[in-house]
Order: sequence, then C-alpha cells, then structure tokens
Amino acid sequence: MSLDFLTGSDGDLTLDPDTGDFQMIEDEGQTTQAVRIALGTNIGELDWNEDFGFGHLNLFSLLDDEGALQAELENYLTDVMEDQIIGVTVDSVDKLGRTATIHLTIEINTDESIQTDLEVSDSGTD
Repeated sequence: MSLDFLTGSDGDLTLDPDTGDFQMIEDEGQTTQAVRIALGTNIGELDWNEDFGFGHLNLFSLLDDEGALQAELENYLTDVMEDQIIGVTVDSVDKLGRTATIHLTIEINTDESIQTDLEVSDSGTD
C-alpha cells in the first residue's frame, strides 16, 4: 500500500478539518488524482517543470473531431501514466463560445473507470 498527499479539486493540498493534518490518499485514489492533475495542468504552466502538462489550446482546435480529440487525450495519458491507462472515451463535448467542457471516461488498469470533465478555452488555459 502506498500513500500520497490528497489534493482538492482546486489542486491544493487538503487538511483534515479536525486535526489540521494533511490528508492522505491510498493506492486506489491515486490514479484518479493523477489523471485530474495531468489533464488540468496546461503545458508550461509549472515553472519548475515546463515540459509537464497538456496543450489545452491544441485540444480546442480538435473539438469538432471527437476521434482525433480522443486519440490526442489517450496518447497523452498513456505517455504520462504509462501502464495505468487502458483507454479514453470522449463521451460528449459542450461548447459555449470560446470555452468547452470535454466529458471523458478513462479506463484504468484496475478494471475501473474514471469519469471526469476537462475545461478548455481558445486561450489555452482553464
């Protein structure tokens, strides 16, 4: 069993409200958290690792081609997360002006799936 720090939906570390200690996450939740972080980080966003992240602007240009969008996301996640990701399915895309929400189902190697949303805009950031 391995443990990691738990992050909230905003990406910040979470504290236990009763003890004030950092909350931890076990094996099962780490893949879900890693997917959220990998998809939610725009390439070049992190000063200390400018190569990490995904080109959200590239995704925006693929919104009308779900097959290409799905392939791009699957290639990225399988590269970043190696043997943890089995496949990615784009369930739907909701476009609203210069932003879009991509609804995804990601199959992971534990015979489970992660359902998540990715917001992108034509400015390349969330």
